[in-house]
Amino acid sequence: AVRIALANNARIRAALAELEIAGGGLAVVLGPTSVEVMLRRSETEVTVTQEVLGLLLAPRQRAAANADVAAARAEAAAIALRLAGRVERAVYDLLAATQAEELRRSVFEAADAAALLRERMHAAGNTTDLALARDRAAREDARVDLGRAQAAVEQQREVVNGLLGLTGEQTKWTIEGALPELPKAAPSLDAIETTAVTASLDLVAGRARVEAARGQQARERLRSVLPHIGVGISVAEHDDHYETGPAVE
Repeated sequence: AVRIALANNARIRAALAELEIAGGGLAVVLGPTSVEVMLRRSETEVTVTQEVLGLLLAPRQRAAANADVAAARAEAAAIALRLAGRVERAVYDLLAATQAEELRRSVFEAADAAALLRERMHAAGNTTDLALARDRAAREDARVDLGRAQAAVEQQREVVNGLLGLTGEQTKWTIEGALPELPKAAPSLDAIETTAVTASLDLVAGRARVEAARGQQARERLRSVLPHIGVGISVAEHDDHYETGPAVE
């Protein structure tokens, strides 16, 4: 049931898409290449420069992107774990409702048998009207309780269907098994707060987002001082004589 829910859940697909988008930030993107041509009466100069600011910003950009990926990974894992927990609880609730229905069915069958026996005894004149009415009322009470138990099973099935993302013919599934036995001893709660904080994926994602923001701040600080830098080569012609040298923009 958990595997089906993970495969069909739209929020998990969106979280994985966010993870893929965050991974795109790891790529180093160079700026455009510019070509400048100057023509004079006796001189021609061609300069080709490549924007290299992306190379200077790459360490900060990759640090921020790695933090974004870590945050997106933790958030996707948190969504998956929350969904898995909800599915497990829903399935256990369905098992409990199914067992309750079986119990109510047994109670009804016993009450029905008792009422039928009482009716035969009454027809033979071996019991009172009050006893007959009492057994018939007990049977009807058991019938009502059985109907409520059956409705609870159907209601819980719809909860599971919603979590699993099933519709139409996909909802014609069956469930087997019973609730597990209770543990022999209660779990230790001495370090529950420390364990929760240590294992919290939300906290992991939050710390990663902070690191990503710091990396982006450092990158933008450098960009504010040096918004553009290009390096390349320049070729100039002076009276049929060529000169070649580096170019910095």
